[in-house]
Amino acid sequence: MVIYENSTPITDTRFDLALVLKGMVSRGLIEATNAVQGVELITEVSGGSGKLWLNRFNVAVQ
Repeated sequence: MVIYENSTPITDTRFDLALVLKGMVSRGLIEATNAVQGVELITEVSGGSGKLWLNRFNVAVQ
């Protein structure tokens, strides 16, 4: 499992998984022939307080 953590709060974004996979290949973490089995969106609270609103989560394969 590879986890990418955002260092600043975000309110709206698009995430390009292809860029992450290319970076992982270049670092030798995965082979270019590996396949993605699934995509998950999670949040993990480590302290403090706050709120999470999720209006939409879409996955598009192109």
